[in-house]
Amino acid sequence: MLFVFCLTVRVFFNPRSEGGTCTEPHMDPVLQGLLKELECPVCREYVVPPVAMCVSGHSICTTCRNKMPRCPVCTKPFSNSRNYALENIAGRMMYPCKYQEEGCKESLTLQQRAAHHAECPHQTHKCPFSMLNRDPCSWKGSPATLVNHLETNHTHLCNPLRAGKYRTRLWGIENGPFWCRAMFAMDEVFFWYTAVKDSHVYSSVFYVGPAVNASSYKYKITVNKSDKCGTAVACHVTSSYHKSIDEVFRNCECVVFHREFVKKCMDADKCMLVEVEVFRSMS
Repeated sequence: MLFVFCLTVRVFFNPRSEGGTCTEPHMDPVLQGLLKELECPVCREYVVPPVAMCVSGHSICTTCRNKMPRCPVCTKPFSNSRNYALENIAGRMMYPCKYQEEGCKESLTLQQRAAHHAECPHQTHKCPFSMLNRDPCSWKGSPATLVNHLETNHTHLCNPLRAGKYRTRLWGIENGPFWCRAMFAMDEVFFWYTAVKDSHVYSSVFYVGPAVNASSYKYKITVNKSDKCGTAVACHVTSSYHKSIDEVFRNCECVVFHREFVKKCMDADKCMLVEVEVFRSMS
């Protein structure tokens, strides 16, 4: 026989600030204990409804429940019942941001957490050069340390933009595999990547930061024909660096030039002069 005990818990929350969150960094020990009980014993993430449990009453998140044949705590089989008592408590709790250790002081409801984590300015950043298939960089750190990492470890591939613009010559554009560059503008970090695929040249600028901010910026790529009788200008919204380069190119979420046009833009040294401009989107 399975017994489920329901607890009546009186919880006194800190006053909420505007927008539904509270920023009091000190948490009552009782609340800390409750949050501990809401952690999945496998992934250590907070459980969200529906909360599964075993025949002994141990709770586990649904994601881990679907991966585990038996309870990781007591090895007994799982029950078909849900822990409604824990679900009710979970819906009334305030949770710390997952980037609390990086400096975020926000406390959030269960419904607010996902949206906040997607745009939290304290979220851990990965190095944009981790996007490369060849020798990807494995660095991860806070936003405050990202620029220092890039300037220290990728010095020859970093450029501050003057008035938001960067001009360069792409060498061996006809046969080269790819070109990439980290760029700094408007107190933000961007990553420019260009590659030749089949009969086209694909080029994209990625926003390095929370994915929700990527649509706030656009880039313009200008290419001039070597005879100065023609110019190609293309604009696109920046992509989130959380997307893969292959995905962005495959879906044509980037600037694309036909290879035959590119050949006409090459100079005597087989180089192509390119200007990249990054600016804020007005829409």
